Amino acid sequence: MVNALARKLELFGPLSDDDRRLLDETIMRPRTVEDHQDIIREGDAPEDVHLVLEGFAMRYKILPDGRRSIFAYLIPGDFCDLNIFILKAMDHGIATLSACTMVDIPRQRILELLERPAIARALWWATLVDEATLREWLVNMGRRNAESSIAHLFCEIHLRLKSIGLADGGEFYFPVTQRELSDTMGLSAVHMNRSLQNLQAMGLLTVRRSKIKIHDIDRLHEMCEFNSNYLHLDGSKTIKKQMRCRTETCMGMLSADRHQGAGDRGKSLPRPPCRETLMPRYFIDTDDGDRLHQDHTGHVLPDTEAARKTALDALPDMARDKIPDGDTRTITATARDEQGNVVYAATLTLKGERGPGYVREG
Repeated sequence: MVNALARKLELFGPLSDDDRRLLDETIMRPRTVEDHQDIIREGDAPEDVHLVLEGFAMRYKILPDGRRSIFAYLIPGDFCDLNIFILKAMDHGIATLSACTMVDIPRQRILELLERPAIARALWWATLVDEATLREWLVNMGRRNAESSIAHLFCEIHLRLKSIGLADGGEFYFPVTQRELSDTMGLSAVHMNRSLQNLQAMGLLTVRRSKIKIHDIDRLHEMCEFNSNYLHLDGSKTIKKQMRCRTETCMGMLSADRHQGAGDRGKSLPRPPCRETLMPRYFIDTDDGDRLHQDHTGHVLPDTEAARKTALDALPDMARDKIPDGDTRTITATARDEQGNVVYAATLTLKGERGPGYVREG
């Protein structure tokens, strides 16, 4: 098995043969975790540090009303909970998206890793990159429209996977559902579906099940204003340039007394509602005044009332992304059942009126 941890840490600085040997010993006892299983739940105090060797996982929180927010994706080489040495309990949950190969690392081994200057520096660097990524996600959700936000996420995941040899050209495996993407972007499932269709209609990318193919990487980067500087993937080159002095003097960070807690793992995460094959499927057609989007994928929902709410949820997202060209715009969302019968139609009208003080420029 390829040592995903060593492969990732070498992005942030060179490692000695002894460092690699210690990292190889660290991953000697992997275990398999099925898809959509909790690794850690909010409130847990895990005893070991968990590392993803293969597969994909996510960080998430569940709101009191049951809604979920996903705010990080973990790929091979990522730690799930290195912060247990500082915090008494987890403030969020971590769950697998696909079947994962994991390794549980005892705290004593983590302390041994931190005694190696090059490894300690790389771990600290990786932590700073995680913080920078979260900042970029805040910008993404707060200031970019739906299509740009989704494109930006795909550009990020593509580059992260490419850096560890898991992306072939513009094509990569990313096992997330539209519902999980909706929970990541804070968008309704209907608007997520519509936005993905728009990106594909623009010829930028193709999404097929769990595979994403970017047709023109430069064009996609330009469209969503993607700048990879926050990922700091040139760390190894930076270190080689800076570290002509003694490497041993670089890092005394992440002190050895950061350890606390005990907990359990392997708890089951409820599977997303879209996995329920016995429930009916409803199709939500939308029209923003410029383009009619017919939903050919559909949403698995318990009943017509859920279809009604899904249609209504789509309207604010569509309105937020559409600035009226004139003074009036009508946005609609229509829910159909599997027989093609309309079960609910929702309309939102944006209307503006010029006041006495309005002066047309030009």
